[in-house]
Amino acid sequence: MVEITSSLKSTVNEFADAANWITNQIYSWKNLKMRTCLSVEINWKHYNLSTEKFERSFRTNHVVLDEDCLLKLENASSSLWNAISIELKSEQNLSGGTLLLCRCKLFAAILLSLFDSLDGSSLTRIRSFQCYVTVLRTVVEFFIQEPLTDKSSNVGRDKKKELLTKAQEHAYTNFKVLEESQFDWKPAEGTEIQKLKFKFYLLNFQISLQEGDFETATLYSTKMDIENNLTTVDANLLLEICRQTYNAVLSSSKKVTDDSQGGGNVKLSYFAKQAYSLLKLPVDNLQNHVDYNMIKFSLLVFLVNNLVEQYNIEANCEECELYLNALETSYPKKIEPFALYIKYYKKKGCDNLDQSIEEVLMKMISSVDIAPNFAQVLECAKELVEVNIKMGATCLDYILSNKLEPEKDKSILEKLIVARFFIITQSKTLTADEIASSLSEFCDLVERILTTKLSKDTVSCIVTLLWNAGKKLDKSGEYPQSVMFYTMALRKILSEDYTDKGKLQRALQAAYINLEEFVSVSRVFEEMTEEEQNHPLTQLLMLKEALSRQDTQGAISNLKNIKCSNTNTTIDALILGITYCKNFKDVTLEAINLLFEKLEEAPYTKESSDLQNWTVPTVSLVRYTIQLIIKLVEKKDPTVLDDYLLRVENLLMKAKSFVLKSRLQKNITSTRGEEGDTHTEPVSIDEIEWFASVAYNFAAKCHAGGDIERSRTFSEIATEYVDLIPGKEFTFPKMFHYFYWKYRCLTLNCFTCGKMLTSRGVDGKEVDELEERIKRYMEELLEFGRNEKEANLNEADERKLKQCYLDLLSVLFELILFSKDTQKVHKILHLVETSPDPEVDSTIVNNLLAFEGTPQYLKKEILSAIIKRNVTNDGLLDNTLCTWIRKYLETDSFDDVIKEEEKIVKTLLKRLEMGAANHQEAQFDIEVIATLAWNRGVNSLILANTEGAIAWCMYSIKFASIANPGLKDQLKGLWSSLATSADITRDRVDELLCI
Repeated sequence: MVEITSSLKSTVNEFADAANWITNQIYSWKNLKMRTCLSVEINWKHYNLSTEKFERSFRTNHVVLDEDCLLKLENASSSLWNAISIELKSEQNLSGGTLLLCRCKLFAAILLSLFDSLDGSSLTRIRSFQCYVTVLRTVVEFFIQEPLTDKSSNVGRDKKKELLTKAQEHAYTNFKVLEESQFDWKPAEGTEIQKLKFKFYLLNFQISLQEGDFETATLYSTKMDIENNLTTVDANLLLEICRQTYNAVLSSSKKVTDDSQGGGNVKLSYFAKQAYSLLKLPVDNLQNHVDYNMIKFSLLVFLVNNLVEQYNIEANCEECELYLNALETSYPKKIEPFALYIKYYKKKGCDNLDQSIEEVLMKMISSVDIAPNFAQVLECAKELVEVNIKMGATCLDYILSNKLEPEKDKSILEKLIVARFFIITQSKTLTADEIASSLSEFCDLVERILTTKLSKDTVSCIVTLLWNAGKKLDKSGEYPQSVMFYTMALRKILSEDYTDKGKLQRALQAAYINLEEFVSVSRVFEEMTEEEQNHPLTQLLMLKEALSRQDTQGAISNLKNIKCSNTNTTIDALILGITYCKNFKDVTLEAINLLFEKLEEAPYTKESSDLQNWTVPTVSLVRYTIQLIIKLVEKKDPTVLDDYLLRVENLLMKAKSFVLKSRLQKNITSTRGEEGDTHTEPVSIDEIEWFASVAYNFAAKCHAGGDIERSRTFSEIATEYVDLIPGKEFTFPKMFHYFYWKYRCLTLNCFTCGKMLTSRGVDGKEVDELEERIKRYMEELLEFGRNEKEANLNEADERKLKQCYLDLLSVLFELILFSKDTQKVHKILHLVETSPDPEVDSTIVNNLLAFEGTPQYLKKEILSAIIKRNVTNDGLLDNTLCTWIRKYLETDSFDDVIKEEEKIVKTLLKRLEMGAANHQEAQFDIEVIATLAWNRGVNSLILANTEGAIAWCMYSIKFASIANPGLKDQLKGLWSSLATSADITRDRVDELLCI
């Protein structure tokens, strides 16, 4: 027995030592490292289970230990308890620290319960239960009320739940121990026990509510039975019960998901009503307690709000009104009762809802101090506005007139004014006229009330609302109504110190112009300051007004005034002015001239500028100006274009200079719209391409109009623009696009240069240089095609390159024909002979036939060379070959080529006879060839060349048989007559007749 006692004593001492060690760590809690905290947790886990086990054992088996051992246990447990209590009141410095402290506090409570099981006195029994109740309350406060809404991990939540469950189990077990105790309790002890029971029931009641366990909560509420135990309840405890109930139902209300019958909210209302009823109990100093009114107010607000939110409002009407009246009666100066009345009426949906809300609102305005509650008052007023905007506006006007002091409440007053303007301008039910009328009357009221000027921010808000309303009406064409809003914005109270008053005046002018009220336009102009009168946008409006009155001289004067202004909108205003003048040719021309003059003044550097603050988007303006000229020409006589060619050329050159500058500054971008300052304005590739295309199109138009010199100039400009595009920096499709258009521009330039040289009859060095340039371009095209063909070129790309090559070849061949240099002809024929291509040969033949003045011998030689290499080429169409040979035979013949002609004709005949195609398209050419061959046969007879005559006549008849049987019969008849007169033998005659 002694050995057992010694062992138990050793264990109890070990528990006390563990408690002392943890206590020492707690005292330096703020400086603990994570590793030390881990040691504390390990010790707690190690000893917690043991103490629980021994505590249960000592309750059932009485053990006697010496007094020193018990005193050591009590002191260690009490020290640990006190240290933790102090630390829990301070801020937590370690992650998870609060949880560990609460665990240690439960451990301390178990140690004190262990001491109670050994000591067995009534005081220690009460103290033990009190500690468990305190632990339970601590856990509830830290981990139920506050962190329930946090986003802690699932593991953290599970640990907290486990601790709460443990605390409940120990408290309940100790409660049963207390209940079963056979002590003869003293009156004070009985009272203390009763209070502890209340706290125990209250905490379990609170936990049950938090967890949504309404049945258990009701059970604990019944056990408290406060009404019948008033002798054990003081004001502090009663208010604490109400506070705890309020906190629990408030927290639960955030989690309750109402079923179709609103069950969750109904039960929460039940508990709130119970708590509210407690406040009516006859407890000493209850209503005089400092927390009484706050708790009562909170409970009533929650209760009413919860009742209003319940599913079946009609079943709760009387109850809602009962508590609403109680709330209003108890707190007539607070705004919440009135706000809840409005909410109640809206939920209830009574017949005269607007009148009911207005009545509540006016009562609130009369009872509540407006200034400190302004935000809530305004929200309540908005509730009325939603139902009846006119009533809502009237209430706001009443507040402004009677409830605010202009000087003392100036900031609140201005907020109210802004709110009034906002509510009315945003109305979806009032007409524009009603809105304007309401705001105009309100402005009159404000002018009467105010003793000082409105702040700049307030004025800015109001003017913005009126401006937006006016602009919206402008867009819908409601100009009379927009005039009312602009006029209102210009009232002295709003516009006197408004920095952008001119903008409002111009908007008003624009509306008057649309209404054709030109006298009013002039009146507004006269009311402007001199600076605003000279503003380019003001002059632009006066220009519009002058044009509306057909006053061209006045319009030109306005344009000149715009040009003379030096603002960042001057050029934009001039450009807009040009669009306004489109129906007045003379004014338009003057406007464009003024714009050009202004563009010439536009600075390129800050150092050279006398308009240092002027932002000039040079490239965009030049582009827009050219577009204006193009549109003007399209709408007028196209001959007007001649008047603008030099100007367009200068504009293109100016833009090119700027692009070159941007290129040097590496300020060319791949897309449009990137920002830059005045003098480093970025230029996009798209813009460069646009200028190149404009130059190319003007070159083509000038060429079509016969202005070769100007066409050459524009084609050179187009080429220079394309050269500014870094094509190699792009992927192949885009790179090819720019490469192709570069050579289109070069081709057009070569063509115009060639036309200029041939038209002037120039020969020699200039022609040679142009020819060499063309050959170089042709070689570059071929080289590009060879390099890219396999990797990138598709069929469409190859077609484009080839057409460009053929166009250059056409220009080159025309120059060579112009020079009549046989040697050059031989060179170009040799050049194209290296890679036979029907399209290349067709280009040469077409140019040869179109060019007048080519010597017959040279023409014959060229045609012969091309025909000979194509007569057996299946890739060349028969009708094309027949046309070439027809032209070849039509060219003057010479004795030294007659045999060559016969050979070509013979080969063609063989090709046609072997082919299965229908020769209808070539019928005309074949008939002519037949006729020409017959003529050569007749000529041969005249020259006594019988064999030659027979051969040519045979070819003629055979060609005729292919194209026209009637012609064949006719030729056969002629042959019989011709052969008889020429003494040709019969068998030779019959030979042809049998064809």
